[in-house]
Amino acid sequence: MQTPLFQHLDPDVVYEPREDTFLLLDALEQDLISIKKSKPAIICEIGPGSGVILSALSTSLGSSCFYLGIDISPHACRTTNETFLVNKNGLNFDLVNADLVSCLKPNGTQMFDIVVFNPPYVCCENSEVIDSNDGLLDRTWNGGEQGTATLERLVPDLQNVVSPGGFVYLVAISANDLKSLDELMLKSGFSKTVVVKQRKIIGEHLHILRFQKKDNVM
Repeated sequence: MQTPLFQHLDPDVVYEPREDTFLLLDALEQDLISIKKSKPAIICEIGPGSGVILSALSTSLGSSCFYLGIDISPHACRTTNETFLVNKNGLNFDLVNADLVSCLKPNGTQMFDIVVFNPPYVCCENSEVIDSNDGLLDRTWNGGEQGTATLERLVPDLQNVVSPGGFVYLVAISANDLKSLDELMLKSGFSKTVVVKQRKIIGEHLHILRFQKKDNVM
């Protein structure tokens, strides 16, 4: 998958692409044939930030899909919009300024075939703040004591927004409680964890995890 142009982003307000971003791109590229075979109609990225991942998927899959980005940061929404325009990804996308999937009604009509999320996974105190931008940039990396605080809020709602047979891609590090995350996903109607890619970098061991929604869970 081609890395989209992102020189327009402002790193002071938006999480810029880093090792985790590029590993996620590699994982999606590795699964690209399978993704195409599944013929997804709607792909959602939670917390698109720079828009690089969603834009790369749009470039690879084209107009056969609709692309939705949901981000709590209005700066990220504006940047993702610009990333799509700069990379000429067409108009089959939309952006919602909201916290996780709180903007969606769990009535079975909002179903995503693929959900991608690079969550805040750094293990630290929730009170730790280094960003003066209303704390929005801190929320891109601060994952609480186990690094999974945001995922613990999101996962129970995923069963209401992911279509049967749909896929969820998550970024995590070995310092996170991956066993508990696996159990939480199983409880919410998803398959056991598949590690698509992993890479050791300075201070972190990154994992790209894939889960599939069980067909009999709605």
